[in-house]
Amino acid sequence: MTIEDFAKTIQSMGGTAYIVGGFVRDEIMNISSHDCDLMITGIKEDDFVKKFPNANPTGLAFPVFRLFIDGEEMEVAFARKERKVSEGHNGFEVFFSPEVTVEEDLERRDIRMNSIAKNILTKEIIDPFNGVKDIQNKIINITSKKHFSEDPLRVLRVARQASKFNFDISEETKQILTQTADSLVELPLERIFGEMEKALETKKPSTFFRILKEVGALKFAFPWLNKLIGQTQSKQWHPEGDAFEHSMLVLDKVSMQTKDVKLRFCALYHDIGKAVTPKETLPKHLGHDFEGLKIIDSLPLVIPKDWRNRARAVAELHMKVRTIKKPVKKVQLFNRLKQAGLSVDEFKIIVSADSINGDEDVPAWLTQETFDKVFLPIEIPNNLNPKKDGTKIKEFVLSVRSKRIS
Repeated sequence: MTIEDFAKTIQSMGGTAYIVGGFVRDEIMNISSHDCDLMITGIKEDDFVKKFPNANPTGLAFPVFRLFIDGEEMEVAFARKERKVSEGHNGFEVFFSPEVTVEEDLERRDIRMNSIAKNILTKEIIDPFNGVKDIQNKIINITSKKHFSEDPLRVLRVARQASKFNFDISEETKQILTQTADSLVELPLERIFGEMEKALETKKPSTFFRILKEVGALKFAFPWLNKLIGQTQSKQWHPEGDAFEHSMLVLDKVSMQTKDVKLRFCALYHDIGKAVTPKETLPKHLGHDFEGLKIIDSLPLVIPKDWRNRARAVAELHMKVRTIKKPVKKVQLFNRLKQAGLSVDEFKIIVSADSINGDEDVPAWLTQETFDKVFLPIEIPNNLNPKKDGTKIKEFVLSVRSKRIS
């Protein structure tokens, strides 16, 4: 079944089928989009189910179905209206019926450029809130103040989309973000992490965190990053400013080198230990690497274990790597990277981004070639028994590996 066939069937039932949301926005912007969401008006749920018996129902509070169209599974939702009736992200009363219009459905959406629909058959663009104009002007405006403030996740979504599309945010919208910011504490941590992960995929992720800082939302969504603000650093090594500015700089530098969100996350939190440096010791941050380990360990468990393991290794080693001289210490660093699942090249990206001199401050011995040489197979002497001489074997292996790196 093609999407036109689907729309014609809906029309024959007295309804209308639309493409809505991000797919329409991206089409107007001439960029590719993966998810094509459909919305229908003018028909009853029972009639839809009878006509499309293979449609898989997924909605709990309102009718949403998954249906194979044009060879892929698409989401089909009935037009609906929403009303906030209680606290929390699930505290909505949803109303749907054949009488709900496309304009009413679009009004409940977050920002104007996402509040656009396209009639599948006529190709008419339904744009009651001037979302197309916002796209042309590269600016973000909320669709409805009433509906926007009902879901605090939208604060993060606005910041993320500004980062993704490099759009400005209108002053009126910034004011509403500020007014809504404290409601972020109501959100499940999974939703906050989900938006952060998507933000880390953007070309310049720092934009997301800078916007949250500007509207007073950073302290509610990412409190440890907020504590970096005002933590001054040595101007000789950090002319960019405080620890927050440095973290944003490193994040963007790393993002220019890799699209790996896990490595970008490591860059974001590499200096998080500076958040707890006592004011009286500033601008020095002695021991911030080990303080960073404690903070990363305290991060919500919703952050995947492998993300945190990598971030721990980076926080621990990014300063140490510049001062290591003894071969045995170099081997131990390599072993730590291996345990964390970090390649030498990945670690070097962060070390370089973290330094004012860039690649010049990356030690010459920190290469993948050296790493591979260190971890070549080792033949254990016959006089050492793995069951009895575990400590001696470890010492022997470390000795051999250290000689390879000298």
